[in-house]
Amino acid sequence: MSQTLHFGPVALAWRFDADDRRWDPFRAAYAPWLDAAPGDLVVEATLAGAVGHEPPAPPLPSSLYRARRVSGREFDLGDGLVRGTLARADLCRCEIHPVLLRGVGLRVLEQFFYLLFYETALAAAEEARAPFLLHGSALLAPRGVHVFCGPSESGKSTAAGHPCAHTVLTDECVVLAPDAGGVRAAGSPVNPFCAARRPGSGPLAGLYLIEKGPAHDLQPIGRAEAVPRITAEIMLPLGLLETGLARGMARALDRALLLYAGGAVRRLRLLPDAGFWPLLEPA
Repeated sequence: MSQTLHFGPVALAWRFDADDRRWDPFRAAYAPWLDAAPGDLVVEATLAGAVGHEPPAPPLPSSLYRARRVSGREFDLGDGLVRGTLARADLCRCEIHPVLLRGVGLRVLEQFFYLLFYETALAAAEEARAPFLLHGSALLAPRGVHVFCGPSESGKSTAAGHPCAHTVLTDECVVLAPDAGGVRAAGSPVNPFCAARRPGSGPLAGLYLIEKGPAHDLQPIGRAEAVPRITAEIMLPLGLLETGLARGMARALDRALLLYAGGAVRRLRLLPDAGFWPLLEPA
């Protein structure tokens, strides 16, 4: 069967054996983002081994970006966790170890999603204007999408998790798509453990570099401070067969500069409650 997984404007059509029940956690985790629409990239995926006779699973790596080998159009991620070939610009054939389809393995599999996303995004648009992924949380409100950005433990999930009338798009990975009218932001299927997330998108209303503080406070932030902080949170823009991390970092810097130039970047200091929302969405 074929089901298409949506990352904002990028659609990844997964073809797999629907009778193999090992795919059930995958389908359940990403159900709101799966449909039968055409995909920009077709991923023909099989599972290693038969049910009950799976090969031993290697340790789950912290990074599939670094734990990978590329030879021509063939790739190996995580010492056999994902092996395959980019047969054409719009077709990837791969074999996936079943350990990636359950529990914490789903979070490791999502790093494969990032590589597939960038493989598609970088091929489909002028590189400087290609969609990209930001480590952050996002909510859809009347003014548009509010994106909260910062390192782990800075409060991104806290900001997204406060009960309010706004729609939680993601607490982990935001899709940003530059266009002639500015930047559009969308949620992503990433992190199936965030039960509140829902599909959605809208114009970028604000990108907030968040910090914990003694009071809620929204202030401008200078380019010299903001751009390195944004760059550090952009998920490396590298295609599936690219291994040059320096190139990915250069692309990330370009996207951080683009975001800052758009005028939506602010510093947000907050307490662990929802009292900051009037600063972002005045009555």
